[in-house]
Amino acid sequence: MSLRRLAVELIRMSRHESTTPVLVTPVEITLRADFYAALAKDIASEGGCGTRFDLVSPVGGFLQAARNILASWNVRRINRTLRQCNAKGLPVELALTANIARPASIDNFASSDQNDAQSVRPIVVGICHGLADLPKWTSPIHLTGSPNSETSLQSRLVSVDLAH
Repeated sequence: MSLRRLAVELIRMSRHESTTPVLVTPVEITLRADFYAALAKDIASEGGCGTRFDLVSPVGGFLQAARNILASWNVRRINRTLRQCNAKGLPVELALTANIARPASIDNFASSDQNDAQSVRPIVVGICHGLADLPKWTSPIHLTGSPNSETSLQSRLVSVDLAH
């Protein structure tokens, strides 16, 4: 499956289902800066808006605090790469957070000029490992498949009309 098709699905979920899509990865997989840049580019070209990736990092004891410090360094490095790759000038950011943002209605943030791409609030895409508990306003998309066909991306895309 191409990133463009994934971008179309993320935009549809965010705008039409009023949920925050979450890419759920296995613990052993770490997404690279190139993935974020390519996905943000496809979201910008398909949806005309920026992207904010919420990377879920749990809060906890000393060991988790050390992991979060290392993760924050990686987030800063990825954000530098995203700024360099951002040709359209739309906001693109990776944020380390304890919880994924709630979806925002596009109507609440659009200005009177609907053609102004800067007036559209960025789409929030959550990123987490399979072990994280997700809030009820999210829609998980398991990148490596899912034992539950209801939540796997492939089964969700079967009913999607990509012509719209």
